[in-house]
Amino acid sequence: MQLDQFFHIARASCAVADVEYVVVFGSNAILPWLNDLGIRDMRQFITPEDVSRELDLCVGDGRDDRLNTLVDGTIGELSQFDETFGIYAHPNPVEGLFHAPSSWQKRICSFRRNLKDYATCIFTVKDNQDLQNVIL
Repeated sequence: MQLDQFFHIARASCAVADVEYVVVFGSNAILPWLNDLGIRDMRQFITPEDVSRELDLCVGDGRDDRLNTLVDGTIGELSQFDETFGIYAHPNPVEGLFHAPSSWQKRICSFRRNLKDYATCIFTVKDNQDLQNVIL
């Protein structure tokens, strides 16, 4: 996944669910920080067929599973969005997150970006310790 695809999915998720932010986790969560290091594409590290097409996220605070279902049906796997862009959102409720330490929310890092006509969305991404646990 490329950074513009990351933002496309995050922006679309916010628009579909009418929320101001998504919580991004999983292997693609590190993309904004790789971009700051001059790395624009995960394909520099892994083969193209192994690049993840999904963005794992929680919609808003992740507690309203109806929003996750709405996003999944609208821009999730096998949706028209997926067929058109070749990428998709993979929403999960907070309770469905991998075996995250109980203090994971205190270690969130924020990445802010104003996205066109939508409200400023806050993309919160787990810190390196949590990302390493996910990737391993």
